[in-house]
Amino acid sequence: LSLRIAWLEQDERHAIKLGLNRGTSLLLGRKNEMLRLKRFVDVYKKSFKEKSRGMDRVDLRYSNGFAVQWTAVKNEGAGDGV
Repeated sequence: LSLRIAWLEQDERHAIKLGLNRGTSLLLGRKNEMLRLKRFVDVYKKSFKEKSRGMDRVDLRYSNGFAVQWTAVKNEGAGDGV
């Protein structure tokens, strides 16, 4: 996938969070961490590989899916009006 783990941490509640070399954070939680990571890898290969630079954070703590927070893109040249 051309992704590497840049950092890994466990909080006081034993929840796992890791950062990827491209700046994306993965929230894995306290249970089923490997299953959640596998879910991310499976979907990443199919749907997100081309868009991965815009992924800021992926919350994998949901039982049947995950939520992606995208990096805000500044709209250059846009005015304040409608």
